Amino acid sequence: MRDVEKRRGDRLLCAGLVEVRWTDASGSVCTAFANLDDLSPGGVSLLLDSPLPPCAHVEFSHSGQMVSGDVRHCTHTEIGWIAGVRFGSDSQWDPVACPPEHLLDPESVPEDAGLREGPRLSPEARSTIACLVLGEAVRREED
Repeated sequence: MRDVEKRRGDRLLCAGLVEVRWTDASGSVCTAFANLDDLSPGGVSLLLDSPLPPCAHVEFSHSGQMVSGDVRHCTHTEIGWIAGVRFGSDSQWDPVACPPEHLLDPESVPEDAGLREGPRLSPEARSTIACLVLGEAVRREED
């Protein structure tokens, strides 16, 4: 069965480390590091090591701007949890003015770009690589 695209705008692939905050059912503030996975004018997908609660209101900051929204879904994949977050009306982030460090419009890749199907990494290897990449990003942020 194919997933139905529910976004109202074009999806851009991106990457960037953010610290997500939310309040759990007991009222405790929770935090988790997430990687920006893709974004559209109305929301963002986050890649996490553990799930975010459904309908949770989350916040993170990017480029000094506060981003907030509600978790629409959180799905387990072979490389982690993908959470879809719809931006709230109080979100300050303008992804056009302050884009993530790594941003790619899939429509900009020419059809003859020579992309090929290569060997697939195992989930364990991809997870290890993701940890190394995220660890390096955290180290750069701390410097």
